[in-house]
Amino acid sequence: MFRKGIYKSKSVLYENNRLSKYVAQKGCCGITSERLTPHQALSHHIKPTAQGGTDEYDNLIIINRKYHMLIHNSDPLRNKEYQKIVSKFEVKAINKVNRLRTEVGNPKLSL
Repeated sequence: MFRKGIYKSKSVLYENNRLSKYVAQKGCCGITSERLTPHQALSHHIKPTAQGGTDEYDNLIIINRKYHMLIHNSDPLRNKEYQKIVSKFEVKAINKVNRLRTEVGNPKLSL
């Protein structure tokens, strides 16, 4: 079962939509399509709530939690661990990361 969120301030709508999104994505990462255990899965707001994004279903994507900082860090490739992760990505996955990065206001990764 998908583990309960750790954020008490999240809405019921968010909790319901993140579970629905996990099921709709068949438990796979929205970036790499790899199968995720519930503990690896993280629900990411495509448009951040701080920038007016909502907890609506269409604003959520399930990703591997270890990829989350690739989206939010302004320069993740300065970190060797993130360099290793990205080096294993196919072009399609890098394009997905870059789309998510631009949504949060970060530049695309240049490889």
